[in-house]
Parts: sequence; structure tokens; C-alpha cells
Amino acid sequence: MPKNFARFKVVLFDLDGTLIEFKFPVKESRLAMLDFLKKNGYRIDHFVEDMRTQDLIDEAEAEWKVSKEKQQEHSFGELKQSLYRILDDFEFNSIKTSKALPGCLEIVQKISLSGLTAGVVSNTGRGPVISILSECGFLPYLKIVVSRDEVPRMKPSPDGLLEARKLLQAQSDEMLYVGDSVLDIEASRRAGIKCASIASGLHSAGALKNLYPDYMLEKIQDLDAILFGGPN
Repeated sequence: MPKNFARFKVVLFDLDGTLIEFKFPVKESRLAMLDFLKKNGYRIDHFVEDMRTQDLIDEAEAEWKVSKEKQQEHSFGELKQSLYRILDDFEFNSIKTSKALPGCLEIVQKISLSGLTAGVVSNTGRGPVISILSECGFLPYLKIVVSRDEVPRMKPSPDGLLEARKLLQAQSDEMLYVGDSVLDIEASRRAGIKCASIASGLHSAGALKNLYPDYMLEKIQDLDAILFGGPN
């Protein structure tokens, strides 16, 4: 279909759970981050294992800001990079068993070959993101890849989506973000970008519907109708 007839000009995707079956050990990664913080003198008694990663980092930053001792020992950027390296290790290990979810490569190919812009905005680190996208064949069809390493804060912050919008010089109403989690819906809403949700990851369809995404997908092929007005 010619680009002029598409409903959106830019389609951005989350990575794990949306394009890729990514068995990431969430609990183990949180425990490793908490153990690192504890060893470096941070109070973690108020932290919980199912805490969002960005919330955990925010709490550590708040403690760093009021501690002159910690500020003398390391910058907050150094602390954050240490935590990111922990996540990178878990992510690189997880991609060994990762694979593209059914139908995802085909829809990304169609988006790109139709003259639209396809991209990825992910909370995963850049090294693991590029590795798995390349291995699964997505990379040639993506105009942009924004990982946590290129932005100040991860989802549910809108920073990644706003960075993609800036780099692509796009308008918010021209963009659609496709994701599998409540974080994706929250980030989209805060960025002023429409969101399509699919229950292919950790969150159930009910949990996603409760946040009222703009589009609820039963399967990734449903994007065809949303983008081009074609059959599901």
C-alpha cells in the first residue's frame, strides 16, 4: 500500500514479549541489583523484589543525592552503569534461548517495505537488543533502535519514545507504539503517542485492557488492519 494511505507513518515496537520471546529472569536480576546496592552501602530494606527497575534506580538515586559520602565515592552515572551491566549480563544470557514471536518479522517487513518507518524502543540494553534483532532478522527493516542506554530513564518514562520522535523528526499523531506490557501503555500515554497492546508477554489481556490502550490486538497480524485498513 502507498505510504499516503497508511494511518500511521512510524510504527515503534517494544522488544521482549512483543517481537521476541525473551525468557528474562526478572526476580533473579532484581535480587542481583539489590545485592550490589547493599554491598555498596545502600539501604534496601524498603525495596521489594517485584519493584520496577526504573523505580529501583530512582530510589538509589534519591539516597545517593543526600549522601555526601556516596557522592565522593562515585557519581550516580557510575552507579547506574554498574546496575545496567548487571542487567546486560542477564539479558545476554537470556537471548541464547530467544526467538522471534510468530508473525512478527513478517509484519515488520511489510511495514518497512510499504514505505513506513519501523523501529524499536526497549528497556533492554543496546548490546543485547542489537544482538537479538540481528540474529532474528529484524535489523535490516528497522530505521531506529532506542535502548535504555540512549535515554535518561526507562519505561514507564516516555524518554525512549520521545528520543525516537526527535531522531525521526516525526509528529506524535503520526506514531504508533506496539507493546505487551502496562509499562508500554503508560510510556505511550505520557509521550502523547497512540499505543497498541498485545498479550504476548508477562501481562494478561485483562491487565492491559484495564489501562485502555488505543488498540487491543489478539494477534500481531491485527496491525495490518490498523495500519493499512486491510484484513486481519
